[in-house]
Amino acid sequence: AEQGGIPRVGPLFRHFSSSSLRALGVSCRTAATLERDAIGPAHLVLGTLEVDEALRQLTNLSAPRARMAISGLDWDETPLPERRLPGEERLRALLAGLPAGAETLDVLADIVTRGSEELTALLRRQKVTTELVERCRGIYRDPED
Repeated sequence: AEQGGIPRVGPLFRHFSSSSLRALGVSCRTAATLERDAIGPAHLVLGTLEVDEALRQLTNLSAPRARMAISGLDWDETPLPERRLPGEERLRALLAGLPAGAETLDVLADIVTRGSEELTALLRRQKVTTELVERCRGIYRDPED
């Protein structure tokens, strides 16, 4: 990350360690399970305890034990700020290039053929090809509005 915190541009999570990403994922699932609108400090603590053995040893706490101790105390009544995020230019270009009424498979097909080198390599490793996307047409449909 830049000196002073989060980088202003570029992928935010690229700067996180794998254990931090796992802890954030657990925190997110914890907040979602409790039907919270945001990840709060209590959820971050639980997520970190879940993935960090050294922290569990140091604090003599397990995630289940901490979850029980903070049960019902994780609600944060601070109102979330109104934020408008600017659209990412590459996403705007992708969406503008799709035909009217395009579905998820149209987006995937475009990404498979014209996505970034990194993304197309990832999709190829997962066996997602143009041929697979075309075979899925008519089988997988977006839900009706």
